[in-house]
Amino acid sequence: MKRPLNPQPSLEFKPRDAKKGVGIKFSSHDEDYITILKGKRRVIFTISSWRGISIGAIHYYGYFRYWDLNVKNLKTGKITGLSCRNYPEEAKSERISVEKISEKTIRNLYDEDARPRVRKGFPTECFDTVDEVIIEAKKVAKLLFNDEWEIDWEDIEDWKEKK
Repeated sequence: MKRPLNPQPSLEFKPRDAKKGVGIKFSSHDEDYITILKGKRRVIFTISSWRGISIGAIHYYGYFRYWDLNVKNLKTGKITGLSCRNYPEEAKSERISVEKISEKTIRNLYDEDARPRVRKGFPTECFDTVDEVIIEAKKVAKLLFNDEWEIDWEDIEDWKEKK
């Protein structure tokens, strides 16, 4: 029995507001806090792959990640990186995968009759080379992050050295 196709999701990357979640007051463990931003909000770009680890793995992946905002204790004035159940949703971390529209259908290596892992014309996180990931990530970064963000591209150099 063939499974129905999933509807094609969009590759709409919406700009992220570096100040989203700043200034929210909340309580945790009988203490009152407010979310704050110290300097520019930092986002880190990372490349990963299962090549050489998992049999048949051939792709590279890229993602951006930024962490929770700092908080200031309203009683003591101490600034910290608190994480708790009451932490405001708007100030939490996010991981954003770099995607592209697939130029080919990618089949399951071990079962040709199985539903393809990726269909041509659909979004995918799979890239054939490190350079492809980097090129697409730089395009995505321009859409997501303005000058209020500090982007750490350090992982790119590490992967270039591995070539």
